[in-house]
Amino acid sequence: MTEERRRITRLPILLEAQWKSVSGDTRPACVRNLSLIGCFLETSAQLLVNESVDVEIELPEGENIVIRGKVVFNIPRGGFGVQFIEVSDQSRESLDRFIVCYARNEPEVPCHPTPKRRVEHV
Repeated sequence: MTEERRRITRLPILLEAQWKSVSGDTRPACVRNLSLIGCFLETSAQLLVNESVDVEIELPEGENIVIRGKVVFNIPRGGFGVQFIEVSDQSRESLDRFIVCYARNEPEVPCHPTPKRRVEHV
């Protein structure tokens, strides 16, 4: 495990998402943990390690972020881990803001100006 991976906060969470493979196959998923450098997608379908994947994550305020990643491990009939490799500046800012606010777990902090969805802390 690299030093960078040990320093990154990984949040146990449950968010709606979908992923799209290079072949164009799109499937629903749940984000079960999330960090600035990757996530775990719970899904019944599998991709191969090192396969590219586009992940769309629905944040609680209704904003969707799309991130390109690659599969770094998979769990049969359970899902796969994704390392983020391409993140737009806007998606990075939204992801960073969400993770900081969620990690603090401070409802009085205006993390999301107009919350539309409840996030489950797991």
